[in-house]
Amino acid sequence: MTDFDMIFQLKLNIATEKKLIKEITDDQSVERKNFETKMRQEYKLKKERWKREMAGVDTPKRQREQASVFHLLVFLPGTITFLCVLSV
Repeated sequence: MTDFDMIFQLKLNIATEKKLIKEITDDQSVERKNFETKMRQEYKLKKERWKREMAGVDTPKRQREQASVFHLLVFLPGTITFLCVLSV
């Protein structure tokens, strides 16, 4: 192989690697967005169901808020970032 061929092959490999990295990054971004959307929808459904269940119970506001926090921790473990997004 000549120097020219090696340089050409190197540039081709670098370009292919960049395309692959971009494709993987884009796919991961789409998957993450889909997952976040699904988690938000599930959270809203569970929150509404919980509100309906708590509507019939006569409890002080503070106790309901504590139960709400507990509910979030049980149903959405490890997703503290959603708390920030959903509270906005």
